[in-house]
Amino acid sequence: MIVSGWYLSTRHSISYRVPGPARRTAQRKAEAEVRMVEHLLSALYGLRIDNLVIETNAMEMPVGDGSALNFVEPFMRAGIREMDAAPRRVAVKRPVAVVEQDILMVAMPGGEGLTLTHVLDYGKHFLRAQSLTLSMDRDTYIREIVPARTYVLRPEVDAFVQTGLGKGATPENTIVLEEDGSLSAAPRFEDECVRHKLLDLVGDLSLCGGRLSARVIGYKSGHGTNVQLAKAIRNASTDESVQSESGERNRSDAGG
Repeated sequence: MIVSGWYLSTRHSISYRVPGPARRTAQRKAEAEVRMVEHLLSALYGLRIDNLVIETNAMEMPVGDGSALNFVEPFMRAGIREMDAAPRRVAVKRPVAVVEQDILMVAMPGGEGLTLTHVLDYGKHFLRAQSLTLSMDRDTYIREIVPARTYVLRPEVDAFVQTGLGKGATPENTIVLEEDGSLSAAPRFEDECVRHKLLDLVGDLSLCGGRLSARVIGYKSGHGTNVQLAKAIRNASTDESVQSESGERNRSDAGG
């Protein structure tokens, strides 16, 4: 099974979906499907890697420590080579929104680059509301987003076991949030949960098929609404296959 990087995947008829329960994103072509691709896609987008081929015989990407470190660190060690081709761009020209009950996702014109805001709010349970806004340049992504680990709510744990999900989850790579606000592991950031939401959002939005120029705001969103927004942006936006004013080029994993 061959799964191409985020730039190539969306240009070569590979569909993407959120299997139920909606805690992960999958890519499919014909009968081949690979799940839990969001951390890998996030790493590729965050590092500005546009062109590579990944080969796998597994149905899921490795979870590592629950963050994007298990992808980012090998890519950084291998080295990233700039190519002559200009990166493909997707620019949001008018507001695009996805609404599901009390969940809101909106993308607005935002100039050059991608700025993300996420608001995490479970009401009176699990943890206090968290919000974070970051501009997704490469250094900020590596420093502020990459180490943030995935998490689950305590009531979700039994449901995952019953459905056969989360077999690779351990106390080291998955934070469990208790209803009283306590965590099963010491956090890497005071607001690690909302940072991981941004990590997932970067990966899901990469399915737009290019480097996104937009301001994106999510309220209580997850993979399902993230992917819906990515599809809506692709349908509504104009993509520009031109070199940026800064002379930025495509970047490729050099391997080795």
